Amino acid sequence: MDRGGRYLNRPAASLRTAFLLWSPQTNATFSQRLKVLDRIRKRYPKPAWKLMLGILPTGHDSFSPTPSTRWRDFSTDKKEVVTYQLIGKGAEAVLDRLLEDIGSNAARWVALLDRWSDLGDRRQKAAEQLKQVAQGNPTKDDRELLRTKLRGVLHHHRSFRDADWVLPEEDIAELQVIYDALAPLDPIESVAWLFDPSVSLPNPTGDWDKDEKLLQSQRAVAAAALLRAHGTERFFDLIETVREPGFLGQAIAQSDAPEDIQRTLLVQALRSERDADQVFARGLVWTKYRSAGRAWAEGLFDETLKGDWGDKALLTILLALPAAGWVWSLTKRAGEVIEALYWKRFNILWSKEDDADPTYVVEKLIEAGRARASVHFIGYHLHGGTTFASELLARALFEAGSQPVERELDGNDQMLQYYAEEIFKRLDEAKDMSTDTLVKLEWLYLPLFEHSQRKAKWVMAELASNPDLFVQLLSAVYKPTQDSEVVEPPVENEEHAQAVANQAYRLLRIWDVIPGTQADGSIDGAKLEAWIKEARKLAHALGRGVIADQKIGELLSASKVDADGIWPAVPVREVIEAIRSRDLETGVMVGKFNRRGVTSRAYGAGGSQERQLAKQYRDWSQATAFDWPRTSGILENLAKDYDRQATAHDQDAERLDWR
Repeated sequence: MDRGGRYLNRPAASLRTAFLLWSPQTNATFSQRLKVLDRIRKRYPKPAWKLMLGILPTGHDSFSPTPSTRWRDFSTDKKEVVTYQLIGKGAEAVLDRLLEDIGSNAARWVALLDRWSDLGDRRQKAAEQLKQVAQGNPTKDDRELLRTKLRGVLHHHRSFRDADWVLPEEDIAELQVIYDALAPLDPIESVAWLFDPSVSLPNPTGDWDKDEKLLQSQRAVAAAALLRAHGTERFFDLIETVREPGFLGQAIAQSDAPEDIQRTLLVQALRSERDADQVFARGLVWTKYRSAGRAWAEGLFDETLKGDWGDKALLTILLALPAAGWVWSLTKRAGEVIEALYWKRFNILWSKEDDADPTYVVEKLIEAGRARASVHFIGYHLHGGTTFASELLARALFEAGSQPVERELDGNDQMLQYYAEEIFKRLDEAKDMSTDTLVKLEWLYLPLFEHSQRKAKWVMAELASNPDLFVQLLSAVYKPTQDSEVVEPPVENEEHAQAVANQAYRLLRIWDVIPGTQADGSIDGAKLEAWIKEARKLAHALGRGVIADQKIGELLSASKVDADGIWPAVPVREVIEAIRSRDLETGVMVGKFNRRGVTSRAYGAGGSQERQLAKQYRDWSQATAFDWPRTSGILENLAKDYDRQATAHDQDAERLDWR
């Protein structure tokens, strides 16, 4: 039973590898595999169909070989040799079975059309069968399914006419005949596909710009022709049918339909309650504005406002116009409700004009509850050289960190992280931004800095200078030990406490600024010792003494190699000797191991890396044994652990040879 998923091998993939024509992962012969395949077709037709498509040879393919047994040999004495002749024979057998099982199933024909280039000399037979399906009165859904796929195939091959892989012209012409035979009688069905979000023209030029112009022309001609032949009522049926009514509005505006007819359609659509009609009107207004200009747009707005055509009509007109100061003046005239809706739906990627004030847009987006969108908007304009006040940048980040996500309009989280980081860089350079504000912002955006080139430097510096904050973070994550006899009241807001604990844990994990660190990277030993003593005292009073020592030790592991070529730095060695805490020393070892990160090595390389590390730590241990004996003990323990790891890797490499 396949439970689904994408990250592990699935049963269907295993079945495919056993039946691969060019590298079968089984000892069964070709004829034996065909017999099994026929049994599967009879008992399990759907999986069999997918299997046959999966093993049909193609121009490029790959698979993961099945591992062979290590200790017992189950192979046959005489294994069948795979030759090109055998692969060709297998392909013909599979194709015959595919064409036998396909019938009039539209979904299967769509799948087979994806492999049309792989059908070889069976392509003519397949075309004849598909032609019979097209002439056999398929259902509306099946007809549309087949037409859509055929358009894609025709478009693909005619867009690259000179490519080596393109089908012969006679085969393409055969598909064109089938496509034409599937043409619906209903006038709406026959043109609705032109107004899809992505259109594959069945007879493209091969030049993207020319194809775009060709598509625009065909849309305009089709829209005007249907309007002339069937009137406005059927035209509004078309609006309701197409997937992108905005393209239809654009087509009518670009067509040769009389101006009075275009106006009738626009007014009727603007006054309609149907969403599709409003989208159509928006496309028409946007296209018309580009040719008629601002005066036409303002006149339409005034007429709509005075004629009381409704809030939907006003909003549609405003959203169709560019991001410009004169448009925002119209939104104010429309009233508070319309203005609020406008900024709720304002597209931050929309075209703008010279009188557009980016600062005004940011403020309105924040007011509309779209601070995340404002961060994206700021990011776009920062790259364009626009500057924003530091206060506004900070406000946008604060609001974006607390407002819910509007995914459809506010962009994806990856770009939000990128733009937020760009804003932080601007705030780092600002002279009028307080450290307290930067600390609060970094705390709010802490997940951003886990994998960022810019560290959360302000909040980590604050933590390195404030032992009380360190203990607060510990208390948020860890409970007091039982032997401390510290009893704390129950948490009032569990959800908030969990969120704070997650942030605190994250900050403690990425924190690498040792207290007492100076601007040049050196460490003031007196400041470091004073910070640790105060932190330990506060933590002990709250029942967190043990975990405090461990976390302090993990932090000390971030020390650099000192000028004498020995790790850790001398002030860290001194404080280890002064504190004399086994928990702290354990934390140093744990932190140092974790900071090594992920390793990689050549196949069968063994533990050479670990032996080098063991030697280095042992040399340091011997060099520090007299002056810093506890530090020497930490270094010797690290060396012993790496000795054990080296032995384990050596044993793994040796086991690889057994295969």
